[in-house]
Amino acid sequence: MSEGKPFSDWGVAEWDAICRVWSNLPDIFWFLISWGVTMIPLTPDQQIHLLKVCYDISYLLGDSKMMMYVYLEAGDTFFKIAQYENAMSCYTAAMEIAKSNDDIQTQAACYQVMGEIHCRLHDYNQSMENYQHALSLCQKTGDESGQAEAYQGMGNVHSSQGKDEDAMNNYQHALSLFQKTGDERGQGKAYYGMGFVHSSQGKYEDALNHYQHALSLFQKAGNQKDQVNTYNNMASFHGEMCKYEEEKKCIRQAISLTATLENVPPNLGVRGGLYTKSGDFNEANKCYEKQLDLCLMNGDVVGQAQTHVMMGTLHLSQSNYDKAMECYQQARDKYEKNGSTYSQNKQSILYWMMAEVHFIRLNYKEALEYFRLAENYSPKTRTRLLSNIYQGIGKLYVCMYQFGDAESYLLKSFICYEQIFTNLGKLEEAKTNIVDTYIKAYHWLVSVSVVLGKKSQALLVSEQGRSRALSENLQTKYGLQGDATKNSLDQEVCLLVSGTSPSFVVVSLSDIYLHLFTLSSLTPLVVHSAAMQMIDESEQWLSLLRYLINRVICDANLHVRQNRDDTFEDRSLDLDYDDESEQQHVLTELARVTLGYKGSEKTNEIGGESSGNRKDKSVAKMWGGDSECHLATRSPLPHTTGKPKASDEGTSGKVPQEHEENVCSPPPIGSAETQRGSGLLKELYRILIEPIEKELTQVEVVFVPEGVTFMVPFGALQSPDGRILAEKKAVRFGPSLTTLKLLRECPEDKHFKRGVLVVANPRSNANVFTRRNGADVVKSFHKRFANLPAASKEAIKIREILPDVTCLIEYQATKNAVMQSLKKGVGVIHIASHGDSQTGEILVAPEPRMDKHDIAEKEEYLLTMKEISSCQINASLVVLSCCHSGRGQIRAEGVMGLARAFLAAGARSVLATLWTIGDNATLEFMERFYRHLASGLSTSASLKRTIRDTISMNDKYSHPYYWGAFVLVGDDVTLRVFFEKVPSRVRP
Repeated sequence: MSEGKPFSDWGVAEWDAICRVWSNLPDIFWFLISWGVTMIPLTPDQQIHLLKVCYDISYLLGDSKMMMYVYLEAGDTFFKIAQYENAMSCYTAAMEIAKSNDDIQTQAACYQVMGEIHCRLHDYNQSMENYQHALSLCQKTGDESGQAEAYQGMGNVHSSQGKDEDAMNNYQHALSLFQKTGDERGQGKAYYGMGFVHSSQGKYEDALNHYQHALSLFQKAGNQKDQVNTYNNMASFHGEMCKYEEEKKCIRQAISLTATLENVPPNLGVRGGLYTKSGDFNEANKCYEKQLDLCLMNGDVVGQAQTHVMMGTLHLSQSNYDKAMECYQQARDKYEKNGSTYSQNKQSILYWMMAEVHFIRLNYKEALEYFRLAENYSPKTRTRLLSNIYQGIGKLYVCMYQFGDAESYLLKSFICYEQIFTNLGKLEEAKTNIVDTYIKAYHWLVSVSVVLGKKSQALLVSEQGRSRALSENLQTKYGLQGDATKNSLDQEVCLLVSGTSPSFVVVSLSDIYLHLFTLSSLTPLVVHSAAMQMIDESEQWLSLLRYLINRVICDANLHVRQNRDDTFEDRSLDLDYDDESEQQHVLTELARVTLGYKGSEKTNEIGGESSGNRKDKSVAKMWGGDSECHLATRSPLPHTTGKPKASDEGTSGKVPQEHEENVCSPPPIGSAETQRGSGLLKELYRILIEPIEKELTQVEVVFVPEGVTFMVPFGALQSPDGRILAEKKAVRFGPSLTTLKLLRECPEDKHFKRGVLVVANPRSNANVFTRRNGADVVKSFHKRFANLPAASKEAIKIREILPDVTCLIEYQATKNAVMQSLKKGVGVIHIASHGDSQTGEILVAPEPRMDKHDIAEKEEYLLTMKEISSCQINASLVVLSCCHSGRGQIRAEGVMGLARAFLAAGARSVLATLWTIGDNATLEFMERFYRHLASGLSTSASLKRTIRDTISMNDKYSHPYYWGAFVLVGDDVTLRVFFEKVPSRVRP
């Protein structure tokens, strides 16, 4: 603004002109203020020019109040465009005038804004001093709104310094006063601040609730700028929860709102972060450079340091380690230059990132130095940051072969992660995501525990890293209490398998090792380790394992499809592909996607082998090439169509033993086609079963897989002499030992004991969209989804075998009818339909159409995970007689598909499939399975008997690829109660 006398160069003419309008100058002043500041939109430069004119008028009149008003308006304009030095000068001048006029209200307002400017410039001591002055003045005048704003500002300062408790106290004071005065926008600001503190502390459920409350209040008050800030913070929150789609939605909302606001610059840091995550590094760099220029203009040293950290992380994501370290060093210099006024939390993050770069470059001494600095500077309330630092130090000690020190820090990291998980409360999706984020820390600790000979600790840590959200869900659903008793680690392990008879095999798999834990209630815990050394040989060894699993899945899918007879129909559901050649291509891609290969990598036609992965190629060559996996072009074997063996028909008065003799049928003697794939299955047996075979002393084996081993058909694996594991042992799967324990302990009255629901071969007169040549085309439901006549027969057979059966067949199998029946509750659910190859979702029929041209959307004819999980199913047994029903996205939580969804909804046991199944083969398999169930055998024993009977037929369907897809997940149940006389009052 003008300084001194602005009119010293005026002559007589100028002064005469002023004298003629002198009496109107006050009106001119207020007109210009009203017109230029409030009535029409002006650019910041135009506003400042107009305010200079108003300042000249106020100077001529000698009106200090007018002059103070001009300073306040100018300060506000400079503040909006982040010219904080000019804004501070204006507010200081306004403050001096207010003091001379004894204007306490204006003094308090100036202190408030000056406090915010100092906070933005990271001068927290000066900021706090200004807010305290403002609070004192507002208390003197009884201004409760002003007091609330002062408390809010003090909370922001404490939050920026990492003083969470002080910040929360101030926000609560502010909220109380804002509520008292009815200030909805102020209440929103208080909730926003509390949300930020909770997020920093890892209290994510509380954080999300506060952010959502703040956003609602800001929307109600119509304050778009505050909505932008809330969306930006919610984006960061969702990013920490690994909910990237939600993160993008929030950032897009913020960008969209920012575009409608005038003179409000976008949050360049948040936008740059979004570009970095999306891989648009050039745009990210532009955002950071603009932000750096803005910080330089304002003299914001800490802002410059934070921007250098972001730029360093951008370079790190591109593996430009030299440039990353250069940026981090610049940030460190800026922090040191600024002294002690910045947040230690920010510096801790910087040191952590520098340590990670040194670790990647194998500079272990320097890495340890910076990890230590990060640990020292990190506030103890920053659980998430500390967990990452502790993990970094732990893995560094592992690489230095100091396993005792490694264990100490990895345990600290483990404790932090457990606290984070607990703080997520009821945010189930976030819990699933967070375990994915931290699973490597669990893997490191398992590996170190095994090296140190602490088997029980290794198993329990591994257990904590799997099916966490599912276990909590079941514990709540069944009303089971956790054991608060403090037990030794060995006792904890025993409790997981107490009161059971099977042998348990827990697979612990990471990028650098494979551990096979075996235990039972009668035998001690044993661990067999492979690929423990963190060297190329171990990585190659694990690549071999992935390669073999990949090959089995692809070979099985193609074998079942190619060896079809005239009536063959498979139960695959490929929603985005129509013609058969495209479907075959999808099947070859299936295992590659499941096992986590990058989507951009090309695969060969059969095995889904990554062309960019030379290690997988080398292991294929090392193992003996691809000859085992190539498809034969021989004619299909003649199929002996007939009823199951006489011994399978009906039930005798005698209830057979659960697991009778451990006798295997002799290996079927047939053509090379019947032996196809046996090499793959034998090699997997050698890797996964042979090392632990002596420990599998019980008649039933329960596998708890991890990672890609979820796709291993353990029951179909063959010993060197050709005998199949499922003939020798009853085989079952479990998401985790904890989940299995909860299912065993579930009270009997929690599951339905009566009623069978069978859904089979959905048909419809509706039309649906399908893809052809890259475009959506309309096709009839009948033509789009193949008829499964054997599935209809399957339903009728089940009705003949089991009592109290409700069948929804063909046109009756609508989604609404299925969902209503599921919600009513039955003891057994059997679904025989098409299954989606990628998600495990199942086809049902849409509602009948009055108009033949009406098109049904996917939501009308797909049974999804989310829909199943929302039901209270509580069935004793669910059979998903569909292709790929046991599939889904493999994550630390387990396979996220329909089988898990049914368990989460309350099912006790689920029979699902890993790959394509044929229509007739499945009809025969299911008839045998249900007859054994009806005879009184448990699900596990029935599955074993069914497999043995199928193999003994020595026909086309005896091949493991026809029955090996079936896996039993969950508890072992019987249907004996279904055949008991129904009492007059039955509780489900």
